[in-house]
Amino acid sequence: MNKIIRDHSSTTSAGRPVNLSRRGFLGAAAGALVLGFDLPGTKAVAQGAAPVAKAPNVAAFLEIRPDSTILLRSPFIEGGQGISTALAQIVGEELDADPATFVVECAPPGADYLVVGGARFTGGSFSVRASYATMRRVGASARQMLLQAAAARWRVPADSLSTEPGRVRHAASNRTLAYGELAADAAKLPVPETVALRPEKDFRWIGKPFARLDARDKSTGKVSYGIDLKVDGMLQAAVQHAPRRG
Repeated sequence: MNKIIRDHSSTTSAGRPVNLSRRGFLGAAAGALVLGFDLPGTKAVAQGAAPVAKAPNVAAFLEIRPDSTILLRSPFIEGGQGISTALAQIVGEELDADPATFVVECAPPGADYLVVGGARFTGGSFSVRASYATMRRVGASARQMLLQAAAARWRVPADSLSTEPGRVRHAASNRTLAYGELAADAAKLPVPETVALRPEKDFRWIGKPFARLDARDKSTGKVSYGIDLKVDGMLQAAVQHAPRRG
């Protein structure tokens, strides 16, 4: 595990997923599979063997929890342009997980999330364009690790298994396991060096119409905006415009 992360930091291979499940990520569920990765322009994330009081942030990470919840934390800002939904579609395509089951959160502040030339920038259609290949690889890597975990549990060859949205299937015995049931076992595995990506002709979610993940909460008043912020002693202010021109 430590060797994987050290090698990642020394080669600065942008987009190379690393297994962060066993590094004590704050907020990560016990038994979750957590994959981290660098995006173009990031500094590599490295962590030594010694435990640390606070786990490092990463540019973005995918977390599959024991209850099969899929959390994607993004360094880009969802400002109504659909980034959260697009990233869920991209990762879900390769992971074989319905994007509708994703929870996409904005990554917290921190130097490790300065992914665009030492800054944190969202704009110019950069977010999806810059992270497209990386997001596909991290989804495919997680899927491969889940297949390997299922193969070990069932003691069958990995190539005898397939996936369907959110589950691994063994056709010969008609057995299935939810991703969440395999997350803890998959978290112990190294990240594959190479993974096969889904052919574009087989895309189900990438490039296809998909309901926005944030639409319902925004349209029903559940989302908090900057204007909703309240602090102790806060006063309301408004600009008083001149009554006439000039």
